[in-house]
Amino acid sequence: MPRHRPDSMLTAEELKKREYMRAYQAAHKEHLYALHRTYYEIHKDHLLELARVEYANNPVPKREYAKKYRVANKEYLKGWWREHKTGCSPERYAELSAAQNGVCAICGGVDTRELCADHDHATGVIRGLLCGNCNTGIGKLRHDVKILRAAIEYVSQ
Repeated sequence: MPRHRPDSMLTAEELKKREYMRAYQAAHKEHLYALHRTYYEIHKDHLLELARVEYANNPVPKREYAKKYRVANKEYLKGWWREHKTGCSPERYAELSAAQNGVCAICGGVDTRELCADHDHATGVIRGLLCGNCNTGIGKLRHDVKILRAAIEYVSQ
Protein backbone atom coordinates (compact mmCIF):
# COMPACT_ATOMS: atom_id res chain seq x y z
CA MET A 1 0.00 0.00 0.00
CA PRO A 2 1.54 3.33 -1.05
CA ARG A 3 2.34 5.87 1.64
CA HIS A 4 1.19 8.81 -0.45
CA ARG A 5 -1.64 9.39 -2.84
CA PRO A 6 -0.64 9.60 -6.51
CA ASP A 7 -0.25 13.08 -7.99
CA SER A 8 -3.43 12.61 -10.03
CA MET A 9 -5.49 12.46 -6.80
CA LEU A 10 -4.12 15.68 -5.29
CA THR A 11 -5.63 19.13 -5.29
CA ALA A 12 -3.66 21.95 -6.91
CA GLU A 13 -2.57 23.21 -3.48
CA GLU A 14 -1.44 19.73 -2.33
CA LEU A 15 0.41 19.20 -5.60
CA LYS A 16 2.18 22.56 -5.19
CA LYS A 17 3.22 21.62 -1.65
CA ARG A 18 4.49 18.20 -2.79
CA GLU A 19 6.59 19.77 -5.55
CA TYR A 20 8.01 22.30 -3.09
CA MET A 21 8.97 19.51 -0.66
CA ARG A 22 10.62 17.48 -3.43
CA ALA A 23 12.65 20.48 -4.54
CA TYR A 24 13.61 21.33 -0.95
CA GLN A 25 14.71 17.76 -0.22
CA ALA A 26 16.75 17.63 -3.42
CA ALA A 27 18.45 20.95 -2.61
CA HIS A 28 19.23 20.01 1.01
CA LYS A 29 19.98 16.32 0.58
CA GLU A 30 23.27 16.25 2.53
CA HIS A 31 21.94 18.34 5.41
CA LEU A 32 18.80 16.21 5.76
CA TYR A 33 20.88 13.03 5.61
CA ALA A 34 23.09 14.34 8.43
CA LEU A 35 20.02 15.17 10.54
CA HIS A 36 18.53 11.72 9.97
CA ARG A 37 21.85 10.04 10.75
CA THR A 38 22.23 12.04 13.99
CA TYR A 39 18.68 11.23 15.03
CA TYR A 40 19.27 7.54 14.34
CA GLU A 41 22.51 7.48 16.35
CA ILE A 42 20.83 9.15 19.34
CA HIS A 43 17.71 6.92 19.25
CA LYS A 44 19.23 3.76 17.77
CA ASP A 45 18.38 1.42 20.66
CA HIS A 46 14.79 2.60 20.83
CA LEU A 47 14.29 2.38 17.04
CA LEU A 48 15.75 -1.13 16.90
CA GLU A 49 13.54 -2.24 19.78
CA LEU A 50 10.47 -0.86 17.99
CA ALA A 51 11.44 -2.78 14.86
CA ARG A 52 11.98 -6.00 16.87
CA VAL A 53 8.59 -5.67 18.56
CA GLU A 54 6.83 -4.92 15.28
CA TYR A 55 8.47 -7.90 13.58
CA ALA A 56 7.77 -10.20 16.58
CA ASN A 57 4.10 -9.23 16.48
CA ASN A 58 3.75 -9.63 12.73
CA PRO A 59 6.59 -11.68 11.15
CA VAL A 60 4.71 -13.68 8.50
CA PRO A 61 3.44 -10.85 6.27
CA LYS A 62 6.91 -9.27 6.15
CA ARG A 63 8.54 -12.58 5.17
CA GLU A 64 5.84 -13.26 2.60
CA TYR A 65 6.19 -9.78 1.14
CA ALA A 66 9.98 -10.14 0.94
CA LYS A 67 9.68 -13.54 -0.73
CA LYS A 68 7.12 -12.28 -3.27
CA TYR A 69 9.32 -9.28 -4.00
CA ARG A 70 12.40 -11.47 -4.58
CA VAL A 71 10.45 -13.78 -6.91
CA ALA A 72 8.84 -10.91 -8.84
CA ASN A 73 12.11 -8.96 -9.18
CA LYS A 74 14.62 -11.79 -9.56
CA GLU A 75 16.38 -10.42 -12.66
CA TYR A 76 16.50 -6.88 -11.32
CA LEU A 77 17.96 -8.04 -8.00
CA LYS A 78 20.57 -10.19 -9.75
CA GLY A 79 21.65 -7.22 -11.86
CA TRP A 80 21.61 -4.87 -8.88
CA TRP A 81 23.71 -7.24 -6.77
CA ARG A 82 26.24 -7.81 -9.59
CA GLU A 83 26.57 -4.07 -10.15
CA HIS A 84 26.86 -3.46 -6.41
CA LYS A 85 29.60 -6.09 -5.93
CA THR A 86 31.58 -5.78 -9.19
CA GLY A 87 30.48 -2.55 -10.88
CA CYS A 88 29.18 -4.48 -13.90
CA SER A 89 25.84 -3.02 -15.00
CA PRO A 90 23.20 -5.28 -16.62
CA GLU A 91 23.89 -3.57 -19.97
CA ARG A 92 27.64 -4.18 -19.69
CA TYR A 93 26.99 -7.80 -18.69
CA ALA A 94 24.83 -8.30 -21.80
CA GLU A 95 27.57 -6.77 -24.01
CA LEU A 96 30.26 -9.03 -22.53
CA SER A 97 28.04 -12.10 -22.79
CA ALA A 98 27.35 -11.38 -26.47
CA ALA A 99 31.06 -10.72 -27.18
CA GLN A 100 32.03 -14.01 -25.49
CA ASN A 101 29.13 -15.95 -27.06
CA GLY A 102 27.89 -16.79 -23.56
CA VAL A 103 30.95 -18.87 -22.65
CA CYS A 104 33.71 -18.51 -20.07
CA ALA A 105 36.61 -16.25 -21.14
CA ILE A 106 39.18 -18.74 -19.78
CA CYS A 107 37.99 -22.29 -20.38
CA GLY A 108 35.33 -21.64 -23.02
CA GLY A 109 32.85 -23.72 -21.07
CA VAL A 110 29.21 -22.99 -20.40
CA ASP A 111 28.31 -22.80 -16.73
CA THR A 112 25.05 -24.29 -15.54
CA ARG A 113 24.63 -21.07 -13.57
CA GLU A 114 25.07 -17.52 -14.79
CA LEU A 115 28.63 -16.48 -15.67
CA CYS A 116 30.47 -14.38 -13.08
CA ALA A 117 31.63 -10.84 -13.86
CA ASP A 118 35.38 -10.92 -13.15
CA HIS A 119 36.89 -7.58 -12.18
CA ASP A 120 40.23 -6.23 -11.10
CA HIS A 121 39.90 -5.57 -7.38
CA ALA A 122 42.49 -2.78 -7.48
CA THR A 123 41.03 -0.75 -10.37
CA GLY A 124 37.45 -2.05 -10.52
CA VAL A 125 37.76 -2.68 -14.28
CA ILE A 126 35.65 -5.57 -15.57
CA ARG A 127 37.91 -8.10 -17.29
CA GLY A 128 35.31 -10.50 -18.62
CA LEU A 129 32.82 -13.21 -17.71
CA LEU A 130 34.00 -16.45 -16.14
CA CYS A 131 32.39 -19.71 -15.14
CA GLY A 132 32.17 -20.38 -11.42
CA ASN A 133 35.18 -22.74 -11.42
CA CYS A 134 37.52 -20.34 -13.23
CA ASN A 135 36.37 -17.39 -11.13
CA THR A 136 36.91 -19.37 -7.92
CA GLY A 137 40.30 -20.60 -9.15
CA ILE A 138 41.56 -17.09 -9.84
CA GLY A 139 40.19 -15.90 -6.50
CA LYS A 140 41.82 -18.75 -4.58
CA LEU A 141 45.14 -17.86 -6.23
CA ARG A 142 44.62 -14.27 -5.03
CA HIS A 143 44.56 -12.76 -8.56
CA ASP A 144 48.36 -12.90 -8.44
CA VAL A 145 50.05 -13.48 -11.82
CA LYS A 146 53.17 -14.96 -10.17
CA ILE A 147 51.09 -17.53 -8.30
CA LEU A 148 49.12 -18.32 -11.46
CA ARG A 149 52.37 -18.90 -13.41
CA ALA A 150 53.72 -21.08 -10.61
CA ALA A 151 50.48 -23.10 -10.70
CA ILE A 152 50.84 -23.54 -14.48
CA GLU A 153 54.43 -24.76 -14.06
CA TYR A 154 53.35 -27.13 -11.30
CA VAL A 155 50.49 -28.62 -13.30
CA SER A 156 52.74 -28.92 -16.40
CA GLN A 157 55.26 -31.22 -14.62
